[in-house]
Amino acid sequence: MRPRTLHTLGWMAAGLLFVFLVCVFFRLLPSVFVALALAYAFSPIVDFLERKGVPRTWSAAGLLASLALVIVLSMVSIVPALSREAKEFFVNFPDYFSAAIDKVSKIGELHGVRVPLERELLETIRDALKGLSLAELSPVVPLAKRVFSGAGSVINFVLNLLTMPVFLFFFLRDFPAMVQSAFGLVPPEAREAVQEKARRMDEVFSGFIRGQMLVALILAGVFSVGLLVIGVPFGLFIGILAGVLNIVPFLGQITGLALSLILAMVDFPGWARFLAIPALFAAANFVEGNFITPKIVGKKVGLSTAQAILALLLGGKIGGLVGLIVAVPVAGCAKVLLLDGIEKYRRSSLYAPKTENRHV
Repeated sequence: MRPRTLHTLGWMAAGLLFVFLVCVFFRLLPSVFVALALAYAFSPIVDFLERKGVPRTWSAAGLLASLALVIVLSMVSIVPALSREAKEFFVNFPDYFSAAIDKVSKIGELHGVRVPLERELLETIRDALKGLSLAELSPVVPLAKRVFSGAGSVINFVLNLLTMPVFLFFFLRDFPAMVQSAFGLVPPEAREAVQEKARRMDEVFSGFIRGQMLVALILAGVFSVGLLVIGVPFGLFIGILAGVLNIVPFLGQITGLALSLILAMVDFPGWARFLAIPALFAAANFVEGNFITPKIVGKKVGLSTAQAILALLLGGKIGGLVGLIVAVPVAGCAKVLLLDGIEKYRRSSLYAPKTENRHV
């Protein structure tokens, strides 16, 4: 077997081992894993402050204090109102859904259009919706259970909660040194190539995750304000939900539009206000797709729409909610490696064998 082939197989084995260790690490030390993920997300802020002359220790401490302040202010101001609205929404949504279907049927009859409705099917859907609890519909609750109660006790939950800020502080402070140490384990002759691939994959992954989070926050504000102005019931909750779900491409706007139309149909305000809902989402989609996302996220992922949809389907099938969130950036990283492999193949003797010069 060729040395180059052995070298490639070695790196593949190292990658699989790394994925395995991450999975084990996630189950054993969730607070460390979450803190490391947060440090990866927020390290550019600390890097920026360090370049401005602020010591990295003070930058990490200041960022940690700012995050704590934002969480406390959110818990005091936004979270209680949002929690009450979310609870009322999930309790009453089955009745709203049934009333919206009846309203569609009546409006259709007024315009000479018969809307076929299977009452048994409608009641089945209504009962199924009533059987769902807030915990089952919210992805945060089962994720929190898996992260914190996986250790099996309240004590471990409290320890994870208390140690996470500590780990986050040290990871933020020492992140460059950790990356440098990791590259120090790479053989010198392969270090430059590995660093280049890691830089390109980091550009894809971090650019999408950090940028998409910012885009989601912007859209959450736009949707919430827009739906409240239009007069959609539970506009605050639906707007924030649509914005947060926008981290998964296509999901947020489809969910927000569907829920808004259903609730607006219950208390039908007339066609002008009713049509304002899809106009709001269409305008937000246009601005987000043509101005916000290209400016913040850019085209670093490099996936077409069809490729992104395929990545979402595979990610959801393999990893559920987490798979949906990371599907597109992971696919972008995989594309970087695939294109690099194709380029090396085209330069190899397997693709274009060198002809030997024969002297007559």
